[in-house]
Amino acid sequence: MANAIFGGSAEYVALWLKQAGIESTFFWYVTAMCAIAGLVSFRMRDPSKVGYLRDAP
Repeated sequence: MANAIFGGSAEYVALWLKQAGIESTFFWYVTAMCAIAGLVSFRMRDPSKVGYLRDAP
């Protein structure tokens, strides 16, 4: 899902920022996406401890 959101929007955001003349802002967009991904990964539960597959043989 993250790949679809970031990968799908990255080209459009880059082109929009280039058209606006502030293409260096794209690096902040990438940084923000990385920060969001990092926060989500740290908050993600461990599937071996919590989840519907933990009792599976």
